[in-house]
Amino acid sequence: MESPNDSEPLKPRDRVLWRLAAIGIPVEHLKRSYEGIVHFVITNGLSLPEVVSAILPTDEEVVECIKYAGICMSITMRNRFHESMVWLQWLMFLGEPSNALNNQAKSSIDQPRICGAVWRPKNIAYKCRTCENDPTCAICVPCFQNGDHKDHDYSIIYTGSGCCDCGDETAWKREGFCSKHKVLEKHDNLITLSHISNM
Repeated sequence: MESPNDSEPLKPRDRVLWRLAAIGIPVEHLKRSYEGIVHFVITNGLSLPEVVSAILPTDEEVVECIKYAGICMSITMRNRFHESMVWLQWLMFLGEPSNALNNQAKSSIDQPRICGAVWRPKNIAYKCRTCENDPTCAICVPCFQNGDHKDHDYSIIYTGSGCCDCGDETAWKREGFCSKHKVLEKHDNLITLSHISNM
């Protein structure tokens, strides 16, 4: 890849490609754009911090924009950072970001946010004093077994009645959610990220 020409300013995308080439990413991967860089990082184990640094505008580019202060500078920097963010999203999702978000949404669309398994008298449940928000809270056996309660203060109880609190932030700390209900929390975060990235 040729070095940038001072007489003709590079577009933000070309700047990113030039910096990626400068750290040794082969042209055949760069020609495939986002997919190429994701494939290269996965197959070659190149240091991710090095790739991220190459994707972001350099200090010199920021200084260059500051020299020409005003509206022009803010638009130029916004365009450069926007382009960098697109590349970083591809790396983060290991593929096209909106497809990854849609697939995640589809995979959890029919899952309830709160377990809510209803107990009858003498069912077994778990109390975790580390995760509960009040002493009446408890979770069912499957949610406890699929959660991370290592080194927590917990006990097994026989229920009188009630329901599982896993997934309910008013009753249970997020860190104590089982893997099924944590996925839903991550899904909410992905939807937020998708909304922000499309602004």
